[in-house]
Amino acid sequence: MSEHLDKANHDLQFASDELRLAIRHATAVESLLLLSIIEQVSKSISSLNALIAAREVDTDAGIDAEADRCSSHIDATDMIGGRA
Repeated sequence: MSEHLDKANHDLQFASDELRLAIRHATAVESLLLLSIIEQVSKSISSLNALIAAREVDTDAGIDAEADRCSSHIDATDMIGGRA
């Protein structure tokens, strides 16, 4: 999933850049519409970046939890074997 999110983020950035270039050649009415679209794309980029960051934190927390679980298991094994 991370790969897909990264690609979507890249595509949205590309779309945003192209829309900003397009607005330079737009009429007044087109500019108003483009500004609305650019705003929507910017919000989508922010939301997607928040999701990516949340997944990274969740993944890091999962790794920490797994390390704690393994550490607890090792401690319990040491106690059973009389090494603690």
